[in-house]
Amino acid sequence: MPSRHAHRAALRRHAEPDVLPPTGLSDLPPLPDDGLGWRNPVRGDAYERREWAVYIDHPGGSITLARVRQQQDGGFEVSAGMAFAKVVDPQAAFELAAGWAMAAARR
Repeated sequence: MPSRHAHRAALRRHAEPDVLPPTGLSDLPPLPDDGLGWRNPVRGDAYERREWAVYIDHPGGSITLARVRQQQDGGFEVSAGMAFAKVVDPQAAFELAAGWAMAAARR
């Protein structure tokens, strides 16, 4: 049975959006409606708003296909499987992650 602390944290998260774009980007690139989506992962009791993941839903849960992390210097690290890139432009970083995730989902 979850603790009261975990229950309160879940209620707080429920009131927040699952994903917010980074500063300087009005919206995240669209993904095809093949069960793919964007989310900020949960770390501890809160969403990690400096990290974004492209995921695909499966009957048993979800799999992260690509990840974008915002660095302290304002740049972005994009990763998907063995692929990795450092990108300065936020739009380019998220488009790269979306492209890699869609390619992985087609396999």
